[in-house]
Amino acid sequence: MRRVYSNVIIAFVFILCKRYSRYNYSMKLTRIDPQKNMHRFYEVHVQSTLLDSHAVICTWGSVKSQYHRMRMIKTETKEDAEKLALNLIRRKLKKGYVELSTKH
Repeated sequence: MRRVYSNVIIAFVFILCKRYSRYNYSMKLTRIDPQKNMHRFYEVHVQSTLLDSHAVICTWGSVKSQYHRMRMIKTETKEDAEKLALNLIRRKLKKGYVELSTKH
């Protein structure tokens, strides 16, 4: 039951972000565990590109420092990019990340 409930929440957030964001889709996740000295963030953005149809932009790093990494995954269609973004978010949620905010 929990898995179905979290999928419904992800789908609802996805629809809201898709409708109101300057990106087609955008979400920021964090994972903070002071005992393990863990202060991480992970951002996922879906946006159109100049040369390709759409791309999924992933940014991750430490909340405490300015150092971060970025990856762009090109996709053929907008639907493929949205599916990939949801898949990445599901994986991070399983690892213990929580939604910090959605950008509007």
